[in-house]
Amino acid sequence: MNDEFLNDPKRWFNEANLLKGIADDIYSRFRKEMHDGEPGWAMVHNVFGSELENIGPYGLIGPYKMTIGLAIENMAKGMLIRLNGKFDINRWAITKKGHDLKYLIGDELNLSLSIVEGDVLNDLSAYVEWAGRYPAPKNPKRLQDLLPKGHSWAFRLFDTEDMAHTENLYLRLQSEQKSLK
Repeated sequence: MNDEFLNDPKRWFNEANLLKGIADDIYSRFRKEMHDGEPGWAMVHNVFGSELENIGPYGLIGPYKMTIGLAIENMAKGMLIRLNGKFDINRWAITKKGHDLKYLIGDELNLSLSIVEGDVLNDLSAYVEWAGRYPAPKNPKRLQDLLPKGHSWAFRLFDTEDMAHTENLYLRLQSEQKSLK
């Protein structure tokens, strides 16, 4: 039964759409709280120690990015299952690329990505792997990968352009999956 579920692309697409709906709800809450005059404070994480301020609605950014990243991951994996006929867990486990959205979409699905789309997918991958769930990664280099070059502080701020790119990527994947046989 487990293989039946894992090998059914429709189940992956359904999970992707459920996660997308949850991400949309989180984003709506973020927008509402920002609009209601509660600016909060950006969460500031110092690489060499940490201090958390009242993060207000900015605390929703990590869960949003993790959830939309999982939606994109499930959509991509459903597409790969439809193309390959089965869920290949060994391939993704061995390569450790199962949460690498740029790899899944650009290399595995062979879809062209702009530099900005690749950057957005790399960011979302980090939130799926650790940044949406944990205060720090197991490997300190992963934290450095999220920081702007030359900075020791990470501001988990929300870029609305990233949101637009993320939304467009999801819609593009939905369109591509519908064209698969």
